[in-house]
Amino acid sequence: KLDEGWDVVAYSDKGGEPSGACRQHYTSNFMAGRKGNVVSGTWWENIKVKLTRLCGEGDYGADKVCCRAAFMEDPESCNVPWGYLEWLKVPENDPDVYFVGSNSTRDSPEELKLLEIVRRTNQPAKALPEDARIFCFQGNESFAPHLNGEVWWQKWDFATRATSTVEGDGDGYINYRFQCKDENGGLVCEKGQWGEGQRVIPNVWGRIAYHLFFQTTKFHADTTEDVLNSDWLLAELYHRSLGKVA
Repeated sequence: KLDEGWDVVAYSDKGGEPSGACRQHYTSNFMAGRKGNVVSGTWWENIKVKLTRLCGEGDYGADKVCCRAAFMEDPESCNVPWGYLEWLKVPENDPDVYFVGSNSTRDSPEELKLLEIVRRTNQPAKALPEDARIFCFQGNESFAPHLNGEVWWQKWDFATRATSTVEGDGDGYINYRFQCKDENGGLVCEKGQWGEGQRVIPNVWGRIAYHLFFQTTKFHADTTEDVLNSDWLLAELYHRSLGKVA
């Protein structure tokens, strides 16, 4: 895709939309970019502005990226709320848009000079150029077939290609909220973390990459063989990816 002229390639969790151009909704969990591309360049410029600006009086510690603020000694560390710099990849999502700081009543000449620096260095994020090109794998090609990856931890029957109903060792580590079966390469689930009701994960085995969300859900295994011999649906994915027979 980069060779085709796209600046950045990522994925989106938007379902029902074919892969293609995207500017407003994509994740930075998986990204590839051409050297010197305008998307990464604009993102980096906006990050540097946030980290080097002079925040308003009382802004440090609030819901705002601040490494220093007016009328206080420079802190030992920056205050960076979760996700605030990542969201700048889409400049329109700049969290500062929603931040309301306090109005300073200082009015001495020196104080007014400092307040002018605050005003000048706290401008909206620089927008992406109109010709910026971002490609997203999405729909049935998204790298996240399931929202948070829990689906991969259900107990799986390799013979029937369906959620297992057989009890066995390690049941305490299996997510039993799912009831699914493999139908023509799609995972048809009659229930899941959403509750009762059928949902289909299309092309569940055919994505070029997978975000498994181990940050939020993972279980211990001592060796690679332990994983491959496990009864998680995840093992089925590994078998197929590695060309192993279950």
